Amino acid sequence: MNSIYILDFGEQIKIGKSKNPALRLKGIEKASGRSVKQHFSIQAHEQYEGLIHSRLSQFRGLGEYFNYPYEKAVSLLQDLIGKNIVVTHTSTIEQQIKSLLVKANITQTALAKKALPDLTNTYFNKKLKEGKFDHDELKKIAKALGAEYHYEEPPPQPPPRQWFTLNGKEI
Repeated sequence: MNSIYILDFGEQIKIGKSKNPALRLKGIEKASGRSVKQHFSIQAHEQYEGLIHSRLSQFRGLGEYFNYPYEKAVSLLQDLIGKNIVVTHTSTIEQQIKSLLVKANITQTALAKKALPDLTNTYFNKKLKEGKFDHDELKKIAKALGAEYHYEEPPPQPPPRQWFTLNGKEI
């Protein structure tokens, strides 16, 4: 199944479909020479790409580019698909925060100012992209989004098993 993605270039967004949105994003950045500020993708039937394109036709630029706010486009896509995005423990911190941004109807910039005002917006975005927030920062982000942050230590890994055999029998 394809994913429908929305890329935010600041002045424009790009809406498309791909089986591998992360790889597609890198290819678009390389080909266009422009950096994506934020992005969203969701698994959905490819028909939703055409549907959101038609809904935003009055805002269309060249090709799949639109002069439309990123957050509104994400919200529209979610509404069209009719899914409530459920954030699971397998999502990255970046994906979870971006999903919460949509649900809280707040921009990434506004979140940065509200949750971690001592960080520059650029540094906040870098930490978000790399998933490098500490637990205290994540608690502040959750509070600013009206959510709760939880952390669970992974179970300890047993040491590797080592043994000798002699004539095919374990010693």
